[in-house]
Amino acid sequence: MKTLMAAALLALALSPAALAAGDAAAGKATFEQHCSPCHGQDAMGNTPMAKAFNADLNLHDQKAQSLTDAQIADIIRNGNTAKGGKMPKPPGITEADIPNLVAFIRTLADKK
Repeated sequence: MKTLMAAALLALALSPAALAAGDAAAGKATFEQHCSPCHGQDAMGNTPMAKAFNADLNLHDQKAQSLTDAQIADIIRNGNTAKGGKMPKPPGITEADIPNLVAFIRTLADKK
């Protein structure tokens, strides 16, 4: 019974509704602290790190914004190097930070 309850809670935590419930302002603060060295303060990806890895780190563009909230959360949680990407699992990000980061990333759509 505990396993079933844990699975149900995990599914709820990863649901699009739970991710959408994130706090974009808190996500921005987390982004500035943990993500901006690579993605840039403006999230445009014009950083020395992006250039060094020849990586597209623009979170405003259609490529990033077309990902589902669950896909963004998975990349934040695990990185995407196993999927051919160049982002390692980011250090210092907690599970509680993820919905906030997703909410912040969604505020970047079509803003350049």
